[in-house]
Amino acid sequence: MLSISQPGGAARGLEELEAARKADPQLPFALRALGQAHLLLGKECAKKEQVAAALRHALDSVAFDPDDLDAQRFVSECQAASGDFDAALAVLRKLVEAGHPLVSELALMEKRAGIACLLHEDKPGALAHFLEARGRGLSDEELATGARLLAEASQTHLDAGVAALQAKELAQAESEFRAALVYDADSLAAQNHLGVALFRQAQYPQACELWRKVLETAREEQLELPDPVHINLSEAQRLAGDAQGARATLEGYLAVKPDGRWAEWTREALKKLEH
Repeated sequence: MLSISQPGGAARGLEELEAARKADPQLPFALRALGQAHLLLGKECAKKEQVAAALRHALDSVAFDPDDLDAQRFVSECQAASGDFDAALAVLRKLVEAGHPLVSELALMEKRAGIACLLHEDKPGALAHFLEARGRGLSDEELATGARLLAEASQTHLDAGVAALQAKELAQAESEFRAALVYDADSLAAQNHLGVALFRQAQYPQACELWRKVLETAREEQLELPDPVHINLSEAQRLAGDAQGARATLEGYLAVKPDGRWAEWTREALKKLEH
């Protein structure tokens, strides 16, 4: 066992441990030492880019010492290096579920898996991994190309939804807008258009929920919306049976923007509520 603690002694230490265990199968404390010997040899192989050998030693290390966190992480890294990202991710997900603080490591592995999918021309797979990476906390800056591809996918669905809306294919439009939000949950355009699709299908409470969210975001970020979303919200509230809420929405806009872009439209909408 002493050999594995010395620089370059992992191979010799493994031989000594295997010989000792062959002589005495019940040799105490041998399993942990065998696991460490294989781990050290695996890392030496990895440095030499001997991926298959590194993975074999990594798996042997975990077989002898299944609770060693470093060994399990090394297995994941070797599996990724060999191109088996499904296996690599499965290891890290299991560790995260067990409570180990490896969420950032898992997110980065998801990104690597996404890039690997792109190299194999599997764009749907890449997008799925990039979404997972974002969900695990990776920022758009960290995602880099992944973030751009997610934005492009969202825009593609948004454009398809607008086309379906114009063709009065409301169910299809709703589906496309929901897909756009999968790839960009913060897209105000997709949220707003989904509200329109739901409104036209008489799903007024759901449309209200979306338009409230759009208005809240616009208010927080001081954005000027291209559509009179507050007027649309008011109408949805009225049709949902909330006349008081509809009036409050319109009055709220005028209180903040009495001379705003939609002020005259808002006053007209208020007059209609009175009849």
